[in-house]
Amino acid sequence: MDSNPPGSTPSPQDPQLVAKLRGLERMWVAGLIDEGTYRAKLEQLQAQIDRGGAAPAAPTPAPVLRREAPPVPPRPEAPAPPPLVVSTPPPPPPVAAPAPTPSAAERPAAVREVLPAEPAAAPAPTGPPGLRGVVVASAITLGVLLAAAVITVLVLRAHSTGTVSDLSFTPVPTRTPDAVSALSAQRIAPASLPGVVMDASDAEKLVRAYWPVREGVLSRHDTLSVRELETGAAAQWDSVGCSIGCARLSPRTLNAVNVFVPKQATYPAAFLAEVLTTEYQHSSTTMVELMIFTRPAADAPWSLALDTGYTGVDSLHEFPVPLEGGAFDDAAPQVNGVDQHALPAMLAAYLQHWIVSGSAPPGSPLRDGSFTSTQGQALHEQVLEDRANGIADTISYSPGVASDGLWTFAVKEEVTGGETGSLAMTCGVVRYAAVANPARSGANLVQGQGFSPFGTLLQPGAYRSVTELGLHQSCFVSGTGLPGIVVVGNNGSAVRATGVSARS
Repeated sequence: MDSNPPGSTPSPQDPQLVAKLRGLERMWVAGLIDEGTYRAKLEQLQAQIDRGGAAPAAPTPAPVLRREAPPVPPRPEAPAPPPLVVSTPPPPPPVAAPAPTPSAAERPAAVREVLPAEPAAAPAPTGPPGLRGVVVASAITLGVLLAAAVITVLVLRAHSTGTVSDLSFTPVPTRTPDAVSALSAQRIAPASLPGVVMDASDAEKLVRAYWPVREGVLSRHDTLSVRELETGAAAQWDSVGCSIGCARLSPRTLNAVNVFVPKQATYPAAFLAEVLTTEYQHSSTTMVELMIFTRPAADAPWSLALDTGYTGVDSLHEFPVPLEGGAFDDAAPQVNGVDQHALPAMLAAYLQHWIVSGSAPPGSPLRDGSFTSTQGQALHEQVLEDRANGIADTISYSPGVASDGLWTFAVKEEVTGGETGSLAMTCGVVRYAAVANPARSGANLVQGQGFSPFGTLLQPGAYRSVTELGLHQSCFVSGTGLPGIVVVGNNGSAVRATGVSARS
């Protein structure tokens, strides 16, 4: 029942208005729109609230189903969401660097009344919005085993970057060929040591030269150059791009790097780089980026094939297991009871079980953490939230395709009093397909002019169904004697969205 008197602030149970308010604020927090655009659109919503009007219904004869973009606040596992409560969200807790999130005092009064309270602020995405999507970030700490903490979960539809209809949908990126060509010679150069593809010294030099070029390309949203620097899942995700309301990002600094280079005499070849850097939106917050570089043949360059990472640490914690004076590293160990080739499939089945059952599969060797149980819970809650709003989701997870690749390296972890023995870090890809259908016969799914709820990969319009294809890049740490397998990183999001038009 609407308890608001006539002419007062609209009820917070108006899903369109709530979605617009939350979506606008999240776009600013993620750095997808500048402050001027944020303030202007906020004033428009305030004016609408002052007039006592709700968001206009979409011009379609069929019932309109809308929802908020994820993430959603924690909710009980029930068939319907709890009623929204009119309340003023508390201001965000103080942090070392000024946070971009507007405090409660900065929001107009009516907006504060309409916007439901949200969970405590979590770390910002660990990559450029649009180009890098949104990931789950985690701190990794080792005593006797690895544990995950400090999280941000945005599950699907991470490219919902638009808030207004007068911005272009697909801007043409400005290509910067000089930046890419400057690396050409180094990317195809032979190793300094004879008889091998790459040694540790040359690998570190390549990473240090590659880093500022790629950061510049990403900061300019130059998706054409991304395709020249990257391959596989990394290129597929990073080249999706930001298409509206794109904030200019500042390139990050490489603060430290470790490389993991097994001895390889033939192609294809690969090595792992672990880079200490910072988050894009909070330059005082450190993060670790895990990067797999590959070279398929002597006449092909080194390219970035997989990229993921985590926050919450201020130094590098993984170290190589060197051989022959440090020029190369030990081969990856075989871990008793762990089929490293099956790890992406294991994670896909784990997330699928969460979606269907709301729990981890019984007896799973994957340890609870930010990229497992927390991610699974968020997926399950999203399905419940969508169903409560009249949208039926079918989400299917599967291991990456053969071209995505799978790599395993020997690593040591820093622990109190020294380092662990040799562990195995395996990195690969998990893919998903999410199909959204109206839960009610005769209804349509409407993609608004602000590209909500399905993001900028789907043109505005009315649809009978929407299909999103996406990927996540993760690494798995296992070792003999470790209680379970730890999942590290989850970079990725939707890379393609298609819809069946309601007019067809």
